[in-house]
Amino acid sequence: AYAILLPGELTQYGQSVLASALFSSNVYFWLKSGYFDAPAESQPLLHTWSLAVEEQFYVVYPLLLIGLIRLLPKSFRGALILLLLVSFTLNLHLTWRFPDAAFYLAPGRMWELLLGALLALGCNVSVRTRWLRELSSLTGLVLIAWSVCLFDKNTQFPGAAAVLPCMGTVLIINAGIGSTTITNRFLS
Repeated sequence: AYAILLPGELTQYGQSVLASALFSSNVYFWLKSGYFDAPAESQPLLHTWSLAVEEQFYVVYPLLLIGLIRLLPKSFRGALILLLLVSFTLNLHLTWRFPDAAFYLAPGRMWELLLGALLALGCNVSVRTRWLRELSSLTGLVLIAWSVCLFDKNTQFPGAAAVLPCMGTVLIINAGIGSTTITNRFLS
C-alpha cells in the first residue's frame, strides 16, 4: 500500500486496517461511504465489513444466550425468535430509511445470523423422508441462485430481499442435518 497508494488513499487504507483489527470495519465503511459509492478497487479492505458484523455477533451472542438461559430457562428459544423478529423488523425499517446503515450495521443483520444459531440449537423442522430432504435442499439452492441472478443495484438490500438467500441457506442446512443430499454433495 505504501508503494502504490497516494497519501490520502494511504491514510484511508491505514484507517480501514485499524478498523478491521478492532472488528469495526463495518462501522468505518458505513461512516466513510456507501457500499456502492466508490469503486471496490479503491477500498481493498471493503470485504471485511461482513467479518466485523459476524465478529460483533459472536461476541454478543454467547453473553445473550447465557443471560437468556439464566433468566428464561424454559423459553430462551422463544426469546431468540422474538429477537430475530425484532432484528428483521429493524432491517426492514433501516433498509427503507437508512439503507447504508441497514447494509453495514449488526442490529439489522443479526436476524440472518440468528437463523443459523436457531438451527444449531435444534429449532428446526425434522425432514424425515429422502425425497423431501432433496426437494428442500434443491429449493434452497434455487432461492440462492435466484438471488444471485435477479438481484441488481436497484434491489433494496438487505430488506425483504435478504429473506431469499437466507431461507435458501436454512433449507439447505436443515435438509442436510443427519443426512447428505445431492445439493449438499454438489456444493461441497
